[in-house]
Amino acid sequence: MKKNDRFVDLENESEWTFNCRTRGPDIVKDGGKPVVTWTCILFNAKGERRFIPETKMAETFKRREA
Repeated sequence: MKKNDRFVDLENESEWTFNCRTRGPDIVKDGGKPVVTWTCILFNAKGERRFIPETKMAETFKRREA
């Protein structure tokens, strides 16, 4: 994903723009090493922001076709 890529929310068809990716909370599985997670920050034309875990992007948004 690149800055300013456009996405459409699958639930309500609203348009969102990708801003950046930031580190999310680490997950520890089975007492092993922590696994790094990433959170995507998106914004819309109204200035609202959404913080979506990178693993949920595909099931929450689709890319807007140009």
